[in-house]
Amino acid sequence: AGAGVSPPGVHPRPTLAAIRATAETVLPGHGPVPRASAEESERILSWLERPETRLVEMSSGWSSPVRGAARFRGLLAKAEAAAAHQLSTERS
Repeated sequence: AGAGVSPPGVHPRPTLAAIRATAETVLPGHGPVPRASAEESERILSWLERPETRLVEMSSGWSSPVRGAARFRGLLAKAEAAAAHQLSTERS
């Protein structure tokens, strides 16, 4: 696993080669989130969903289940907004 930024106007292959040479090998583990907490997995997903992020190369497939927890993202955002509003109302 590795990440980097390629300078604008420069071919990205040298940057990709350097990232691969210094990347961390993440071995599989047990459970639905091997070697990563749910919070780490969410951070990676939010980074991958940014328009400026490009997933260039992988050794195995990337997937996000259709019926996975991401389907509750909108509901969670609404709950967080309501809780923040309630907290600000109570402090006033």
